[in-house]
Amino acid sequence: MFAAEAPRDGAVAEGGSTCESTRAAASTASTDSTPLSVRLREVARAFLPMGFTAFGGPQAHIALFLKEFVEKKEWLDEQRFLELMSLGQAMPGPTSTQMATAMGIARAGVLGGMTSFWLFDWVGFAIQLGVGTAIHFWAEGASRQDLNTFKMIIFGTGPAAIALVFIAAYTLGLKAVGDDPIKVGLALTTCTVALLVDSARNGAFVFLASMLAGGIVTVVDSRRESRSEAYAKVK
Repeated sequence: MFAAEAPRDGAVAEGGSTCESTRAAASTASTDSTPLSVRLREVARAFLPMGFTAFGGPQAHIALFLKEFVEKKEWLDEQRFLELMSLGQAMPGPTSTQMATAMGIARAGVLGGMTSFWLFDWVGFAIQLGVGTAIHFWAEGASRQDLNTFKMIIFGTGPAAIALVFIAAYTLGLKAVGDDPIKVGLALTTCTVALLVDSARNGAFVFLASMLAGGIVTVVDSRRESRSEAYAKVK
């Protein structure tokens, strides 16, 4: 519901899982001749409002980053963005926080990543901490009507959040899959497998297996002469 999960589904423990994204994004920042202080201010101005307005969860956040930092600000190109997103999805930890950190690094190096990480997460953390504390003390003396009103407010945010996630997933799907038959096939297969998984424990292994299978299929497919044109733009 809020701009940041507290803190982004385990962001405190994600240091190791963002290292690959850090290295992938740093090459973009290293080629920019704009003074570091200017780039840091740009990162701060971009991410401070997002802490208050980035609703909808990781998928919505990533779609927002795509629109803001690739299409509008042009901090990095679309292919690099999709590579960073793939790295984030393939590693443990909250992908939206990893991507926020990577966007800051892409613009202003490690200091930019630290700035974007903090500004993107602190608002949601503070709000959830405050609301959780208030509910803890307020719920004991609240009337049943007050509690029901609060529940209805929370329940009402669900449809709005689902709509945001659906729109974001559709936008990212078009960017990552497009009309390529191999990518479409991989996406549909993965969706089907995900629907058939009956537990989170099994899902973890299925997720790893799906990524490995997708990588193998892509490698084999990229070596076919008839498909060389489809992969030329990503080399």
